[in-house]
Amino acid sequence: MGSSPYGRVYIDGMPWGFRRSLRIAGPLRLNFSKSGLGLSMGIPGLHVGISPKRRPYLRAGIPGTGIYYRKSLSKPRPVHTRAPKPAELETPWMKAVNALLDNNPKLCADITQTLTPSKGPAVHIEVDDDVVVTLTPDYCGIAVLRAEALERLGDKDEALKVADAAAQAGCHVAQIVAMELRGQTGPATPG
Repeated sequence: MGSSPYGRVYIDGMPWGFRRSLRIAGPLRLNFSKSGLGLSMGIPGLHVGISPKRRPYLRAGIPGTGIYYRKSLSKPRPVHTRAPKPAELETPWMKAVNALLDNNPKLCADITQTLTPSKGPAVHIEVDDDVVVTLTPDYCGIAVLRAEALERLGDKDEALKVADAAAQAGCHVAQIVAMELRGQTGPATPG
């Protein structure tokens, strides 16, 4: 967790799929899909190519079946977001987010203690070059924000209780927070 609040995760679309291709010459293939024609080159089971939208990719599959796993080699495109409206900035949710961003975890913890799930703006925070986490003012987002504030206040035990409860309720971000609080690199074991 460190100094990173949470937001949205960029994930490639479903990586499994089905394709048809025609060998042009040697290892060069012409690939047909619903989005158009692409080119690839490689050995059976492993290819690099250019999609119909001119994006490079790596594909590994089971030769002869048409089943493959595909990974984009280009950076994900940013998701379009809008700035919160002035009224949204005054909600308790955004006040808690801003308190944490302003390095005031006490105020954030106080606000999140009384927050109830509601509608409101999503908060998108880049964790690293490929990962952005999205939090909304739902049970999961409030719990993660509260756990972060409690950790920064030095109350790791309470932060872990909050993260574990949210993880048990299905909040995947809270599961990661709990792992980090425990210093784990594997799956969290809520308890």
